[in-house]
Amino acid sequence: MSQSDVGGKYERVFDPKVPVARAAQYLNVSLATTWRLIWTGKLQSYQVGGRILIGLSHLEAFLKDSQERSGKRFQRFDSK
Repeated sequence: MSQSDVGGKYERVFDPKVPVARAAQYLNVSLATTWRLIWTGKLQSYQVGGRILIGLSHLEAFLKDSQERSGKRFQRFDSK
């Protein structure tokens, strides 16, 4: 087993997860739009106990795919 195999196996485990409301802020869209993206399968989510969480890597991938499909460059909202 190579080191890259091990990295791929654990990459999802250590991917920071955020609640749906924070993901909406991150994407700069409404909460309803974020839920719609989850329900339609366009944005992967995890259920942990009673909470729905979204991995930051999935948010980044969604933004990248959206930009490539639209041909436009969107800026992610930063609260800093």
